Amino acid sequence: MKTINLSYIITTKNKINYLPHVIEKLLQNIQPDEEIVVVDSDSNDGTKEYLAELFKKGLIHKFLSEQDYAQAHGCNKALLLAEGKLLKIINDDDIFYYAGIRKCKEFMLEHQEIDLLGMDGAGTNVNDIICHSTYPEYLNAFNKWRTDRIPFAFCDLGLMIRKSSLPYLGLFSSAFLRLDAEYALRTSSLPKTKIAWYTGHCWVRLANEMSISTRSQKNMVDEWDKLELIYFGKSPQKKYFIGFGLMEKVKTMIKRIIKKEYDLGKHSWEEMYKNAEKWLEEINKNTDAAFYYHEN
Repeated sequence: MKTINLSYIITTKNKINYLPHVIEKLLQNIQPDEEIVVVDSDSNDGTKEYLAELFKKGLIHKFLSEQDYAQAHGCNKALLLAEGKLLKIINDDDIFYYAGIRKCKEFMLEHQEIDLLGMDGAGTNVNDIICHSTYPEYLNAFNKWRTDRIPFAFCDLGLMIRKSSLPYLGLFSSAFLRLDAEYALRTSSLPKTKIAWYTGHCWVRLANEMSISTRSQKNMVDEWDKLELIYFGKSPQKKYFIGFGLMEKVKTMIKRIIKKEYDLGKHSWEEMYKNAEKWLEEINKNTDAAFYYHEN
């Protein structure tokens, strides 16, 4: 029986305008010891039929389509379906750098003691096509966690989890729309969690009109405040929770969206995708990436 070392986890709903681009790039990069697990939330825009055809052809390895209750619920279904030793989330409307992800896979297979690994990346949106890197702010927050065990938030797009560590780390919380901040803070607050960090850029978030952060703006702001209270009490240490200052930037952006001051539509998603694809190739070619963990 073939050993599956890495499972790519995709959850989706009504993203037929984005998902085929993401799937196509993944299929171009899939390795023999990897699998693709897709959970669809009963889409009605053609997504379900598109995925069913890929599954029939054997291009995706596990497929489930049924109603779920937010992204975390769908992700948890996929985590439980997956057979891989390692689990990697692939969002249905973002872009990834698979050469870097493969390096992370090899690192995690070599370092069996690591529970989860984070990767640097970037963000862009329809109003600002420039890719804004998470380096060195994420690394600084990670190092602060490593020395002082201060919990820190980071993006799920750069998250790789060891499946055998799930009984300790837990699944994603369905109580939060943005599953990544809660999961990162929770797992980095656990006393025995072993985390590694990779400074290679392996993803770019392409914020668009269908993104969760765009469609649920006010709830997102409320969630940040709730998480600060849960993990930092009445006097949250915001500079560590925010990590690289992105939290306040996100809050400001969300408030502008609520006030309709944020002009969606300056750049198309296809423009963002092509620009980010080029940016990922160039930055990974021109920078020296490294792994950081408890031994260095």
